[in-house]
Amino acid sequence: MSIQVKFDNESVVKKAIDDVHNDQSDITWCCVTHLNDDPNILTLQSTGKGGVEEMLNALSVSKVQYCLYRSTLKVDLSETVKFTFIYNLGDKVSFFKKGRFGIVKGDAIKYFEPYHIDFEISNPNELNFDIIDKKLKEAAGVAIVEKNEANENIDAVPQRETASDVNTPVSAVPQNVGAAHSSAPSTPSSAVPGNNNSTSNLYRKTDSQSTEKLMKKQSSFNKSLTRPVMNKTDEVKFDDSIIDGIAMVRNDNDPTTWVIGTYKDNDISKPVVLMASGTGDCNEMKEHFAPDKICYALIRVIDVYENINTVKFVFIYWLGSNVSVMKKAKISVHKGKVNETFSNYHVDFMISSLNEISNEIVMRKVSQNSGSRSMVTNKF
Repeated sequence: MSIQVKFDNESVVKKAIDDVHNDQSDITWCCVTHLNDDPNILTLQSTGKGGVEEMLNALSVSKVQYCLYRSTLKVDLSETVKFTFIYNLGDKVSFFKKGRFGIVKGDAIKYFEPYHIDFEISNPNELNFDIIDKKLKEAAGVAIVEKNEANENIDAVPQRETASDVNTPVSAVPQNVGAAHSSAPSTPSSAVPGNNNSTSNLYRKTDSQSTEKLMKKQSSFNKSLTRPVMNKTDEVKFDDSIIDGIAMVRNDNDPTTWVIGTYKDNDISKPVVLMASGTGDCNEMKEHFAPDKICYALIRVIDVYENINTVKFVFIYWLGSNVSVMKKAKISVHKGKVNETFSNYHVDFMISSLNEISNEIVMRKVSQNSGSRSMVTNKF
């Protein structure tokens, strides 16, 4: 079976994806699925102009679907466009079909790039506005608002606008998009100019200078977190060492089973180079992941199905917990080229803790996607 996909109507599908990527289009999301459950043929299922809930209504537990969603995030009073990719592998899709669809996943998702965050789900109930909202903020380095019992902001951090606050023209912001936010720090009512009570005056006298400094600092910080624009200087490059390493992993006759690439000198403006390689399993490989590193890894594993050994490839994106917010925001533009370089693979992980990855975890996901995992015993 081929590991590549094609379209029943290429121009229609690609136009829908382009419309979502076009800030001036009123199409905010599109959903693509497999025609007649054929793993190698994609067809446009639906598009929409609404928000998260409308898009989620198009998802089914009995289908394999690919969705792209456009929303906006407010950073320092500037609206930045964000893209979310969702891969829905419905939990009612048979194990046999999951295995067939998993083979073409790597080729299919490249048509939806670029995007800032992604999700892999098996039921639409796993997602909602708040989950997408939180991940977008984390990816952009925007602080998340905490509320007290009175629903008031505890800290001067960015807060989401209510529907009544959004007055941006439709041409600039998708209609009914749920992920529209404001990053302006909330100002206590007692500090609003024109409020002449004694409490207000006391607040201004004691805290106005420090508050102004804080807001300027926040403003300066947030300006660097606007939507990344790809140009030639932003393009990630790959050293021959990592390219050769990937080729070795893909060669069944080569003893190399895994390879890890990272940015030279830990500088994201430099090429991705070979950091480590080995002949063991995931537990051996994970020892090379460090908290201050951004790593891209490929590992070859063997999945046994009906006593037949099949080769599977697993891609791992390691984003260390100590990586700065600025780096996290800047490397979002590298994702498309990284995926292209490491494709094709059967399953993938995005992790920041060593507890999130192990040989057992990898093999469980591989077997679940291929349909080889037994649902009767505890073995896989």
